[in-house]
Amino acid sequence: MWNIKGIVSLTFIMNGVYGINLFNGKYQNVNIVIQNTVAENENLIERIKQIFTSASRQLFEASRHQVYFGQINIIIPNTWRLKPEYIEIPALSELDTYITVDNGSIKTPHTKRKRKKCGSPGRFIYLPASFLIEEGKTQFGYHENVVVREWGHLRWGLWDEYGNKKNRQFYLEDGQWKPVRCSTSITGKVGTGPECDQATSKCNIYNTRKVIDETCRFCPDESQPVSNMSSIMAFNWLDAVTTFCDNENDIKIPVHQRHNSKGWSKQNVNCNSRSSWEVMREHDDFKTATTLPSSTNTVPTFRLLHETVGYRVLVIDVSGSMALVMNKLYRASAYIIQTMIPENSWLGIVWFERIAHRKKDLTKVTSQQVRDDLVSALPQKAGGATCIYCGIDEAIDVRSFSVLFLMNIK
Repeated sequence: MWNIKGIVSLTFIMNGVYGINLFNGKYQNVNIVIQNTVAENENLIERIKQIFTSASRQLFEASRHQVYFGQINIIIPNTWRLKPEYIEIPALSELDTYITVDNGSIKTPHTKRKRKKCGSPGRFIYLPASFLIEEGKTQFGYHENVVVREWGHLRWGLWDEYGNKKNRQFYLEDGQWKPVRCSTSITGKVGTGPECDQATSKCNIYNTRKVIDETCRFCPDESQPVSNMSSIMAFNWLDAVTTFCDNENDIKIPVHQRHNSKGWSKQNVNCNSRSSWEVMREHDDFKTATTLPSSTNTVPTFRLLHETVGYRVLVIDVSGSMALVMNKLYRASAYIIQTMIPENSWLGIVWFERIAHRKKDLTKVTSQQVRDDLVSALPQKAGGATCIYCGIDEAIDVRSFSVLFLMNIK
C-alpha cells in the first residue's frame, strides 16, 4: 500500500525541512509556518524568537528537566520579500505536525487534532499573529504557558483538565458541588460572570438537591501559594503554574501536583481519568529520557526559511519489479499532481528502468489543463531492469530543487 504522506515527507527532507525529532532532550526541526495571510512584519519574527525562547525554558521546567526546544525553523511565505539572511526553499505542499501562524477569523490559540484519542498527537498548533505580537500577559495567559500547553496537546496527546459547558464544570462529592480542576489544592470562588463576581443562589455549592446551574463557573484566585499550584493543562493563565499533574495515588508526588480523577474534564473523559504525566511517560519522548542539569542552555537556534516557487521532479520506477503495483503507482502519482502540487510551482516527470527517460521538462502548474497534461505523462506499464542512479541523475539534470521518488519499497 502506498503511503502518500510518506512520499511527500521525502520531498521536504530533501529541502532541509524535516519532521520533528528528539535528540538528547532537544526537539529538532520544530516548524513554525507563517501563512501568506499575514502581512510582512519583521517584528513578528522577533516576537516568535522571544516567545519560543521563553517557552523552551518553561517546557524544560514543566518536563522536569527532560526536554526543550533545540532547533526551530521559521518558514516565511513567498509573499514576503526575500532577505539575505533567509534560506530559500521550495513552496511546501503539506507538513505533518507543525505550528501555524495565521490571521484568520479565529483569535484563540488552539491545537487541531487528528483524532480524539488519548495520547494521539495533533496535526498542528494554531497561533494567531495578533496573539504573538501582543506584549505582556494576554487574556490566554503568558505566551510561554500557552505554547507549552498546546505542545502538550500536539506532541503528547494531552487534554484540558478543567470543566466547560459541554463537559460539566462541577461534580458532587462530600455533600457539596466541587469544581472540576487539577489539582484540588487550587483555591478560587464560584459564581457567574467573567470574574465569578456575581454570586447567586443558583451557585450554592451546598445545595445538593439539584444540579448546580450551568451558568455557574469556578474562577481560580490569580494569586496562589506555591503549595496550591495547579497543572499547566488546567489553569495555564495563572502566573505561577509551571508543571503537569501526576498520579494522585503516588505519595511521593507533592499534594498540589496530584491529579484530580473526579469530574468531567476532557483529560479524565478521554484518558480514563489518568493524569498528564501518566500519559506522557508512555510517549517515546520519555521512555528513555534522562534528567538534564538544571543549568542546561535551553535557548533554541532559529533558521529563517523563505518559500520560493517550488521546483519538483517526479521520478518514477517503471522497471519490472513495479509490474504488480503499477495501478497503485499511477493513482498515487495522479493524486500528487492533482491535489498536492501548489499552483504556480513547477513539475517535471522522469521515468527510469535500465535507463532514464525525461517525459516532462519543468512545467509551470497554472491550470487544471496543465495538471491533466502532466497526468497523461504518467506510466501505466512496467518492464526492464532497474537503474535508480539513472533516474536520480536525470532528475538532477532537469535542475530540480526537489525530487518526488516513487519506487517499489517492500
